[in-house]
Amino acid sequence: MIAVYLLAIVLPALVLLYFGVASFQRQHQALDALLQANQRLSGEKLAAQLERQTGEAAQVLLRGDAEISTRKHPIAEYFFAMDRGRVTWPPVHTPPPASVGELLAAEPAGGRQEYAEQFQQAEIAEIRDGKLEAAVYGYRKASTIAVSEKLRALALQRVTRCLKKLGRASEAQQDLEALGSRYGDQTDLSHRPYSLLAALDLDAPAPEKAALWQEAARGHWPLSAEQLEYFAPLLGGGIDSGGAYSDHLRFARDFEEQFRYQGRLEPNTVYSFAFAANGRQYQTFYSLAERGSDDRLVGFAVNLDWVRAQVAAAGGRLVRKGWTEGREAHSTFPSLFPFWELAIAPGAGNPARGGILFQAGITALVLCLLLMGVVLLIRDLSRDANLNRMSADFVGAVSHELKTPITVIRLYGETLLEDDDFSAAQRREFYQIITRESDRLGQLIEKVLAFSKIDRGEKQYHLRVADMAPVVSRTVETYEPYLKRRGYSLEAQLAPALPHVSFDADAISQALVNLLDNAVKYSGESMSIAVRSYSSGGSAVLEVEDYGIGIPREEQEKVFERFYRACNAVPKGGYGLGLYQVRHTMDAHHGKVELESELRRGSRFRLIFPAAEMEPQT
Repeated sequence: MIAVYLLAIVLPALVLLYFGVASFQRQHQALDALLQANQRLSGEKLAAQLERQTGEAAQVLLRGDAEISTRKHPIAEYFFAMDRGRVTWPPVHTPPPASVGELLAAEPAGGRQEYAEQFQQAEIAEIRDGKLEAAVYGYRKASTIAVSEKLRALALQRVTRCLKKLGRASEAQQDLEALGSRYGDQTDLSHRPYSLLAALDLDAPAPEKAALWQEAARGHWPLSAEQLEYFAPLLGGGIDSGGAYSDHLRFARDFEEQFRYQGRLEPNTVYSFAFAANGRQYQTFYSLAERGSDDRLVGFAVNLDWVRAQVAAAGGRLVRKGWTEGREAHSTFPSLFPFWELAIAPGAGNPARGGILFQAGITALVLCLLLMGVVLLIRDLSRDANLNRMSADFVGAVSHELKTPITVIRLYGETLLEDDDFSAAQRREFYQIITRESDRLGQLIEKVLAFSKIDRGEKQYHLRVADMAPVVSRTVETYEPYLKRRGYSLEAQLAPALPHVSFDADAISQALVNLLDNAVKYSGESMSIAVRSYSSGGSAVLEVEDYGIGIPREEQEKVFERFYRACNAVPKGGYGLGLYQVRHTMDAHHGKVELESELRRGSRFRLIFPAAEMEPQT
């Protein structure tokens, strides 16, 4: 029957499932191709939109002659100015040293003349005449004249220089400290901040130098890239590891090295230029700074983090050109960002994909149900086959058991009818044999009838509330001679009274007999059986224990099934109905049966009857 079921239902279902899965795969592939095309189109649209947005922002930022340092837009990260191929802002290169005359020329009238005369006299005393004391006096007097801080700081620096030449280190140190604290933000003729010069001359502690470097890297002083490179090792820093200002200078230096003119430039036209340097990529825009000039340019580098944010907001991401991962579709930018590709991931909420997944899920569910049906069918058929086999064995065994007493009764009956010469003692023995076999035959028929009623659900129990102890004692007394005749010893520990329970006396007596009969069959060589009754937790408990072969742990639940006999059962151990009837009886009494068993150490069956909820009726 299983083969017929497989051929008629399962195999066609599997064939249909195969074609369904193949169809799903083709739809899935077609959908993937469509999604890839849609992703590429979305990516190309987003790239074109981003380029247009970036170009429009560049037109706004680079239109007119306004100072580039005042222009603000999130798209711009680093502005720059360029003149004749050299970046002039931010200052990549250090300007030529200034002169005292240039500083004086920029000084307003007032103390300018007095300062010029005093400073010149001190300089002649220091450089030409070698009169350092006079020079110190002259420079110090110049540092007190009412001129700009830049000129006063210059005079004080000359004081410290002369003191060093004179070997007056402590005085020089005091003046250096004053120079750094008063005029720290001023610069010398070589455009170097006095804060940095004083710290280096005084050999300041490392933390103080590091703090000064951080200030320089953030742009506290408008140092050039060359100056930052000069001060970096002295202050424990580096132009490639600093703040926003040092990053700006690094970009300007790299841009100057990489930039090449792209032919003649037109006024009011914005041009783009992309390059990579020192592991970084840049996209820049630039235009002519003013009409009629082909050499002066202004421009900016695009803030790439801003670009990434725009792409992420549109559902994409930027990846290195030529790099692929997963099922993303890549699109290139038409003219900008040549080092990037725009990746668009597959849409998670695509309805077509959801439909296919739903169909695949339904098919998988049907397959699971089909396989579950096959498993259940095979299990049921196997169970029915085993039950039919056990039923057949039971019928055969019962037939054999019925045949034996019938044959004995017939044999002795015919013997008595055919021969009248038997003595009274012989006839009495024959009558006893006939009576015993008749009782045996009746008990067997009763067992079969009781099982038949239980199996059909027609078994009725007549429950009454009473003390079960007398019924237990009477059953044990009746069964004990039978045990002794077969050589068994019975240890009875019976309580004289038990908690009142609701029970059927005949059913309880038969359950106890079944347990005792089971103990006889499986007691092995011990030939010893114990029966006990006692009270526990308000319940009445009845135990039967043998010390024989035991029951394997994996079979301890199965022995209560009908027709089941343990694998280590004796060859003539019954029909597998005794324990089945015991469990049915306990279920009807709302009690429970427990089994404790260990191989080669015996088994203990325990019947537990719950206490009755009412007093016994008299």
